[in-house]
Amino acid sequence: MTFDSAVNEAVDFAIRGDFLEGFFREKRMKILDDIYTEFDQESYDETLRNDGRIEGIQIGARENAIANAKNFLRMNLGSPEQIAQGTGLPLEQILALKEELTREAVATTN
Repeated sequence: MTFDSAVNEAVDFAIRGDFLEGFFREKRMKILDDIYTEFDQESYDETLRNDGRIEGIQIGARENAIANAKNFLRMNLGSPEQIAQGTGLPLEQILALKEELTREAVATTN
């Protein structure tokens, strides 16, 4: 069922059930407008990213994913693409972590 169909079906159900004594019947267009305005997937995804979630990973899990990625890179277990896929981190971040580990190794040997 599409989002539009689900919303319309829910509003129709509320109207048929006469919930809130006709409120839904009188306010149908306002309700639909509010629902569509309130939920915008792109805006929702952007909010998650801005709130500290990256690619669906919450902050605590993100720290674990970074630690795991570093371990995989140190042990040379998989390509950066595979590590990104396995940890859920963006490939760009895996490449940056790889570069960071390389710099740390060079600094340690000098």
